[in-house]
Amino acid sequence: MSSFFERLILLFMVLATFLTLIFAFEHFFFAHQTAWQNSTNTERLQFTENLAASTYPIIFLRSAILPIHKIIDENPALNIEMVRQAHEKYNGLQLAIYKFDNEGKLISTAPKRAPNLWIMRNIFPMLAETDYNKLAVASKELDKKIEHAFGFGKNLNSIREYPETLIE
Repeated sequence: MSSFFERLILLFMVLATFLTLIFAFEHFFFAHQTAWQNSTNTERLQFTENLAASTYPIIFLRSAILPIHKIIDENPALNIEMVRQAHEKYNGLQLAIYKFDNEGKLISTAPKRAPNLWIMRNIFPMLAETDYNKLAVASKELDKKIEHAFGFGKNLNSIREYPETLIE
């Protein structure tokens, strides 16, 4: 009778060991499958972004640049140089970030010696200007430099009407 109980206990021990191994392997493979799915989804997303950027660059620019504005706007104490470096590392897109206060004065830039600093320092107050005489004088002064910096067809009036064209 005791050998029957010994065999039964041995059977339960072997069964428990096998069940433990089966559950361990299942957990191991499930974790690897989840990691593989995540990496595959990331690769697919990057491929889709690259495809969108090559066919229609404005989609990529808006999806890559506008989130930075939201991050900096929600966290004003954030170091914009670190944000710029992280964005450049992630997207490979080189940016110059200009941070202004509510009065339109330039607070900081990333990188420290950002390009087109004079234009950016002078264009921001003109976007909110309501005196048309000041706008006419500033337009004569800024239009050639704006066209050189931002491309053909861009001038102070077009940027005032459609400020999102600065991103494009």
